[in-house]
Amino acid sequence: MDLSDSLRFLERKGCHLCDDAWEIVERLGHGGAKRVDIEHDDDLLGTYGLRIPVLLDVDFGVLAEGQWNERELRKRLKRRERRRRKAR
Repeated sequence: MDLSDSLRFLERKGCHLCDDAWEIVERLGHGGAKRVDIEHDDDLLGTYGLRIPVLLDVDFGVLAEGQWNERELRKRLKRRERRRRKAR
């Protein structure tokens, strides 16, 4: 299973931070993450509206939000990968 399958990239149209964060996601090899415009979901909008962009793992929760640090996100993704392997 591609590890990007469980990732959700929460964004809004016209969000420059979202555009920058998506470039990081792609650079780190997770361009297969599902992109979700929170404007179309009231629950997501209420929960994440002020926190976007958000990289969310459906099993492990929020990996990054707001302004991202690429180095820190890389570490979090590696930890996530190790946890997934142990869970198998």
